[in-house]
Amino acid sequence: MTKDLSNSSLLHCRLLETSLGCSITIEYEKNEWQEDIQCIIRFHGRHCLSPMFPIEITRDGRIQMNFVYKDVGEIMAIEIELLSNKDVGLYIKWIEISIPRKSYLQKFDVQRWLHPSMGDGRTRLILTPNQLPGYVPKRILENIEQPKRDNVKYMLLIEISQAKGNVDGSMLSINLIGRYGRTSAHRINMIYNTITPLEIRTRPNIFELTMLDVGLLHEYQISLENQQHDGAYFISTVYIYRKQYYEINIQQWIENGQTLNGHIRPLDMPITSTLFNQVQSKSSFILWITASDLITKEIILPIEFKFNCQNTITNPVEETITIRADFVSVLALSTACTMPLNSITLGYNRKLIDYCIGKEIVILNVFQGQHFYFQYDNELPKSINDMDFYSFILEKNVFASVAHHSKQYIISILTSENNLSEKHTIKIVLRGERGLTTMLSLHNSSWNKIPFKAKHKDKFLLLASDIGKIIGLTIFHASEETKFYFDIIEIFVPDTKACIRLQGKYEIFNEIIDFNCQEAQIIYIVQIKSGFSTLNETADVILTLIGEESSIEWILLTYDDDTKPFHTGQLDTFYIPTKKLGKIRAVNISCSNVDSNCKWFCEMIYVHDTYVE
Repeated sequence: MTKDLSNSSLLHCRLLETSLGCSITIEYEKNEWQEDIQCIIRFHGRHCLSPMFPIEITRDGRIQMNFVYKDVGEIMAIEIELLSNKDVGLYIKWIEISIPRKSYLQKFDVQRWLHPSMGDGRTRLILTPNQLPGYVPKRILENIEQPKRDNVKYMLLIEISQAKGNVDGSMLSINLIGRYGRTSAHRINMIYNTITPLEIRTRPNIFELTMLDVGLLHEYQISLENQQHDGAYFISTVYIYRKQYYEINIQQWIENGQTLNGHIRPLDMPITSTLFNQVQSKSSFILWITASDLITKEIILPIEFKFNCQNTITNPVEETITIRADFVSVLALSTACTMPLNSITLGYNRKLIDYCIGKEIVILNVFQGQHFYFQYDNELPKSINDMDFYSFILEKNVFASVAHHSKQYIISILTSENNLSEKHTIKIVLRGERGLTTMLSLHNSSWNKIPFKAKHKDKFLLLASDIGKIIGLTIFHASEETKFYFDIIEIFVPDTKACIRLQGKYEIFNEIIDFNCQEAQIIYIVQIKSGFSTLNETADVILTLIGEESSIEWILLTYDDDTKPFHTGQLDTFYIPTKKLGKIRAVNISCSNVDSNCKWFCEMIYVHDTYVE
């Protein structure tokens, strides 16, 4: 009997016979050294799994090993597991896979523990390169652990039916366990060091928490702290919203020092939509409004916004807008709204302005991280009394053309000496000529393990859509403790060498700040040659350029983990965006924040002015 083999079967058989060589490099840290720490790695290919490659961990902090294996097709993910029964582990910085014969080179930025009692306690990770540049998979795997997690918003609705004893000063804490790990415990009813009393029976308690994104939720831990040591609550049900709805059916008492735990059940949206009507009233939006070409001077105008959400018009939100020609106004609004949005209406007194002040509006749903693009429909306004209402219609797939074209951006922030805390959640949105990036988080990495320290300059490497020439920047801040103080923001685009430098004294606390940016027409390239150097990572090298027409002071050339400048014999290059300084007449350079053992000899400073008349 003759078998009819398809082309795909023949290809699969031929593929499995092909041997390939690969090189695996891992950079890591150990919290303590012990012998016989081993890992295994294997590839998840399109056609099958590779064999397990044994990795012997050494003292060096980086290891490279070479293996030969049968081709498994397109690599969709890699799996790494710690093989140790002892209480030891590794902090994996990154993993690089090189397969020369297939011209494959992929670096996985991990920044996570493989440790049974540190981080989220996991000793096995599956990493996918789907979001990294230069890799466009034909299909995306499901149930793959993402290596990067951000702080996101969770909505909690807590129903408490009874209380006993003295419950004054009681604090509930919750720890959520999901697909990617744990959020760590967060106090639910403490906001900015103030305890919010919990309502009993009358209405549900609604809270918004900023916690680590752990993916699909599975389990919970709830605990109670009571200052009087004798109070207790009977918790009926807890509902959670983060991209979807969840229910925790508790139905039991919780006392001081007690911890309840159990499973979380996903719920269908139609069943629970009415439960979160009050939650929807806390939805926050950021609006970028591009001014109409008809505007000839700056206008300050009281205005009403109405959202059409699933054919339901929200109550008007009143704001005062400042808008002028060739200008993008930014507003933050909170309103009752059930996604998705269909249209937006702007209303204002026709005696003040008798035309539409905007031509397009971009909205960011802060809670869900989604962008929506609305365009003026060019229809006559609807008039009610003295108010004219102009309609903006949703344009779909506007951002799709730039979403798959990625570009790297380097954001640098100089934290002020007034900064008192390092616990800040900071996110940014870059605005360009071709649209907006998604909301990008500034968090710890190999470049800055503890960001936002006073008088320290942090650099963040971000991957986002190619938005063209940068024209604006919006910063979001969330903290339960203190304000964030910063002095300088710099944006550098490696592809184009474009630089933006925003210098001043800024402070922000649970709010947004928007900047209109302009790429500097003049970039000074500064190269510094180091002689003998023993500078450490705390060193701050400060540069001042003095020209015939102007000068620029306090340029902080920080010791960065990515470039490690100012090493013996090293030539380092820095890009300085600024106004025109004229012919450079002098350069001042100083080194501070070093101990008595540090020495640095500067051999040469070269300054190149890229400005051409």
